[in-house]
Amino acid sequence: MLASDIHMIKQWMLELERKNGKVISYRLVNRSPDRACRFYVVVPGDYGEPIIVQEPTYGLECPKVLYYMNKVGEVVTPAQKIVGVVCKDEPGKDGPRMSLTTAKEKGFKIELNEDGSIHVAGEELHINTLLNPDKNRMRGYVAFCSKVKKPAVLVRELGDLDLF
Repeated sequence: MLASDIHMIKQWMLELERKNGKVISYRLVNRSPDRACRFYVVVPGDYGEPIIVQEPTYGLECPKVLYYMNKVGEVVTPAQKIVGVVCKDEPGKDGPRMSLTTAKEKGFKIELNEDGSIHVAGEELHINTLLNPDKNRMRGYVAFCSKVKKPAVLVRELGDLDLF
């Protein structure tokens, strides 16, 4: 017999699905007043491990018109959505940096244009890099954007970066 429990932890809702008294699935979600999922949802992976799905409601599809390359220079097709932006208005000058939920709640408009550029809070920018912090545990890319259009968008996972 299936049953569900819902527990509130401040603005977070923990949903537990039980079968014969044992938890068989879970979901942690932050819902807006209109029931949209904000920020991220935590769901079980293949082995029960937590998978963080960033911006399940507001995530943007990666533009199909852009050319994407992985760390070894191979052409790739991004498999996840854009979930946040980090922008540089000009060299040395930071621009907006936010999740898509935060942008929506603060009234910043973020949308993709047909040419693959991205409109962020009144600026037309170009996606230079897509970064996933942890491909094994998180779903979604942060788009690093600037006014400079590069020939290819770099697609990286945190483990690809040489920080030493």
